[in-house]
Amino acid sequence: MQVDENKYLESAKAALDNAIKEVAREEYARLSKGLLPIKVSKCGEYALKELGKLKFGAVFKYNKWGASFYISWHQPGRINLAYFMIADMVGDKSDVLTNAGKLHVVDFGCGALAMQFGIDLNAADDRRNTY
Repeated sequence: MQVDENKYLESAKAALDNAIKEVAREEYARLSKGLLPIKVSKCGEYALKELGKLKFGAVFKYNKWGASFYISWHQPGRINLAYFMIADMVGDKSDVLTNAGKLHVVDFGCGALAMQFGIDLNAADDRRNTY
């Protein structure tokens, strides 16, 4: 049964990775259409430089290139981070999230799409393991 669960999880990860890859490929092709390669390179360089501001808690410019890099380059890593962080907490035998008779409040983020994916994937794992 564990083998089937691992195949299921791998296929879900592969499907998500493929969806992100295909959307990114199409969007970068659309953004690059009619631009010289040097201009495409400069736009990508600027977008990545702007995204680097996130490391310091600064806001970056959400232009069309920055938004595309954010959703295809930055967010996937955050989805994995959220997923594994929550999976560790749920799998923790010290009952970090649930302990009979006590209220636990856990802040998983402030509305970030990646955090929502992480929570949803963990909920799906939990549901699959329950039935």
